Amino acid sequence: MTTFKRTRRMALALLLASPALLGTAQAQTLTPAQVQAWPSKPVRFIVPFAPGGGSDIKARVLAEHLSRILGQRFFIENRPGMAGSLGAAVVAKAPADGYSILYGTPGPQITNPFLYKDLPYDAEKDLAPVIFLFRIPNVLVVNPKLPVRTVKELIDYARANPNAINFASTGSGSSSHLAGELLKSMTGVNMTHVPYKGSAPAAIALMGGEVQITIDSIAAFHPYYQSGRLRAIGLSTTQRIPTEPSIAAIAETVPGFEASSMSYIATTGGTPPAIIEKLNAALNQIIKTPDVIARFAEDHVVPVGGGPEVLAEALRVERIKWKRIIEITGAKPE
Repeated sequence: MTTFKRTRRMALALLLASPALLGTAQAQTLTPAQVQAWPSKPVRFIVPFAPGGGSDIKARVLAEHLSRILGQRFFIENRPGMAGSLGAAVVAKAPADGYSILYGTPGPQITNPFLYKDLPYDAEKDLAPVIFLFRIPNVLVVNPKLPVRTVKELIDYARANPNAINFASTGSGSSSHLAGELLKSMTGVNMTHVPYKGSAPAAIALMGGEVQITIDSIAAFHPYYQSGRLRAIGLSTTQRIPTEPSIAAIAETVPGFEASSMSYIATTGGTPPAIIEKLNAALNQIIKTPDVIARFAEDHVVPVGGGPEVLAEALRVERIKWKRIIEITGAKPE
């Protein structure tokens, strides 16, 4: 058994052995008065990643504003593991009373159900959508020695030079891996995947010429292409974004291409709609305030918002897309 599988099974065993995390009160029925009074006590805000990362920072900003607007403390609880799924399981198995919420990313409800065979929750039934917070663009960057300056030139070069391009990712099954595979699938070009343990090692390899391209976090790669050490030729969004208007969207050349990250809020399945609506309204207000947008400007986030149904539809569409890519590539988590 590999170290990864052993660690994963131990984490799942600990999670599932704890009655507190299984949420034995999940089936309880809230009275109309309890629903109306929500939140009447502190709310647990699960971040399924380690402290200090981008998700953690954004969640803490949101928690501060939620506490002020709703009059109760929203406290961050970091539960990293299984690309976000261990934290998601905590919320999925909690009581359906709105007092446990999840800062979600693509892993827990979109890609992980197809990458992991033993998730301790049903990604569609056990988590209820609250709000689509942000789209977070990824950027297609190339080594400057590669003779391409546009996405079209990259595709033409790859077709004229089979097996000449290696693309870096932050690991097998990661969003950058799947984005590269999506580009291959939609253009028919042949590129070889080379996984690294994070954006920093991938950037070093890219600058050193070990690999020729990657599609990864714009926040992580902005310093490299701004300094000229790498060249940015495309964004993973369907349209150009206000913070980087000179970088074309990949979809301008490859219609329909979309491989941005996304962040959202979900809560326990079965939570009363009135509670979800109250939380949704507060978050819609928060993500459109100038100070919040300014706080996240370095990540080039694009606020989305809307009702829970907007998030539900986005999750449905993304699941279909990435399920196909995962099946085609046989991607596995590391």
